[in-house]
Amino acid sequence: MEPREQLREVVAKILGVRPEELSDAHPLQSRRLQGSIGAGILRAAVKRHLALDCPGAGRCRTYGELESLVLGVPPPEGVAIAVAAQADAPAAAPAWTTVDVAPEGFACGVDIEVLDRLPQASDYWESEFHRLHFTDAEIAYCITQADPRASFAGRWCAKEAIRKCRPEWASLEMKAIEILREDHGGPRAQIRAGSGATPLPARISVSHADRYAVAIAVLAAPPDPPVPAQTRAEHAMERVAEERKRSIWARVLGLPGPGAHRGA
Repeated sequence: MEPREQLREVVAKILGVRPEELSDAHPLQSRRLQGSIGAGILRAAVKRHLALDCPGAGRCRTYGELESLVLGVPPPEGVAIAVAAQADAPAAAPAWTTVDVAPEGFACGVDIEVLDRLPQASDYWESEFHRLHFTDAEIAYCITQADPRASFAGRWCAKEAIRKCRPEWASLEMKAIEILREDHGGPRAQIRAGSGATPLPARISVSHADRYAVAIAVLAAPPDPPVPAQTRAEHAMERVAEERKRSIWARVLGLPGPGAHRGA
C-alpha cells in the first residue's frame, strides 16, 4: 500500500470514518484526537504504520496539514504557513495552564484526563503508544497494578502537570519526564537526558477514580546558594567605612560628628 493510502487508512480508523471521507479540509480536532492523549495516539499510529516519527502530527488542524507534514508533499492551498509553523516551532505553554509566582519562584501545573481515552493493550511492552511516551521503569510499574490503564493515565497527568510548570518545558517529550516512586510510596519526577537523569524539586500528587485521573505538580525554585558568614575583619571595615560616611555628611550639614556626645 502506498504511504498516502496507508496514512488515510490509519487516520480514518482513528476518527471512525471511511477513508474516502477524508478531504484536505477534514478537521482533526475531533473528540478522539483532543488533548495531549489524542496527539500521542496519532503520533504513535503514524510511527507504527508508516515508521515515521512526527512529533508535530498532533498539532495539525486538518487532514491536509497532516498529510503534508508526514509525507513531505506540497501542502494544500492556504495551509503552507500553518504546516511549517506546526512542524518547526516548539509548543507554547498556554497561559491559562501555568501559574508562576514571582519572586518566590514557585510554579504549579495540573492536568485531568478521561481514563477511556488512554489506549489499552494486550501487551504494553509492544504497544507503540506506551513505548513512545513511557520509560521502561514506568511501564514495569504500571503493568503490575490492579488497573494498569488508570496507573498509566495518572502518570500521563503527572507528566502534563510538570510540562505546565515552566513555559520552556511545554515542548519536552513525555518520555523525557519520568515519574517514579519514593521509598515511602509517593511519586517523584526526574528529567531524563541520554543516560542521565536530573531530579526535579517538585511535589506531585496523583489520583484516579471511576472515569478520571488527575495530577498536580508544585515546583519550587532551587534555594539560593548560602552566603558565606562575614568575617570579623570585614565587619570592622564596614563599620569604619560607615563612620567615615557619617562624619563627612555631618561636616557638610554642620552637625556634630558621630562621636561628639560619647563622653557626655
